[in-house]
Amino acid sequence: MLERGFHENSHDKTLSPVKSDYNVKDFQSKPELANYSLRRSNYEISHYYNLSDISALDLSRNNLSEGLPDQLQAKFSILLWLDMSENKLTTTEWLRNIPTLKYLNLSCNHLTTFSSTHLAQLTRLDLSSNAIANSSALTPLVLRNLTDLDLSCNQLETIDKGLFFHTRALQRLDISGNAIKRLNRSIFYNLINLEHLNLAGNRIDVIENDTFSYLLNLQFLDLSQNEIGPDSIRALQGIPALIGLSLAHNARLGTVMHEFVASWSLKELDASGTGLCRIPTALAQSVKSLKLANNLLNLNQHAFHLLRSGWVL
Repeated sequence: MLERGFHENSHDKTLSPVKSDYNVKDFQSKPELANYSLRRSNYEISHYYNLSDISALDLSRNNLSEGLPDQLQAKFSILLWLDMSENKLTTTEWLRNIPTLKYLNLSCNHLTTFSSTHLAQLTRLDLSSNAIANSSALTPLVLRNLTDLDLSCNQLETIDKGLFFHTRALQRLDISGNAIKRLNRSIFYNLINLEHLNLAGNRIDVIENDTFSYLLNLQFLDLSQNEIGPDSIRALQGIPALIGLSLAHNARLGTVMHEFVASWSLKELDASGTGLCRIPTALAQSVKSLKLANNLLNLNQHAFHLLRSGWVL
């Protein structure tokens, strides 16, 4: 099976930093902080804590619409971890005075833009479930240390070719649940360290050749629940390090799946719901997990021979 959660559009909003010693529950357990409201509190938070000692702060699931005011931000000297998810934020300009941040969760707000200025230390950024409709509202993402970026469940229809030019350290990228229709070869070419790419649940129908061939470290690619056309099948071949590929529920691919030639690194292929009439014969012998549910297969003697070769349906 593909890595759990990879082709399911689920997001863990309580994610902790890698190798973190921060116990965010310590903050969530404080009633003063849990009920904190910037509009009504006159920043009482500064009366309860020595803010210069705080390295992790969870203000998720409140009623915040303006972010942290400048006079409060100035008190955070070592803040590394900030969760402002599930609020009512519409802007991120207020982040300019917290340059120490490494982890930032702004998911489930009302953001239409994001500015990465003064956030050069970020390694993980979650902007999922906002209202970002144009990737130019994110450009430029000058985040050279960023390894994990979640843009899922926004309203993106296109991706500017320069969006990821300054994010070469990215290892995980989630753009699932948007409205992207076309993938050009120039979008991802700079992401030489990318390992996980989730594009599920878009409207992708055209993928240019060599769109993924520059991604020398890409191991997991999820293109499920799109509208990929027959002419794009060859763009899915020749990905050198690919281990897991999901093409599930792309109903237009079934007629050309017999042309698909897997790379020798591929171990897991999900072609469920693609309209397959027969098992592709040009798959590499390295494929060990083959998902073909909800198709039009008629298993004959040749198909059972393939199963005896070690594949798992």
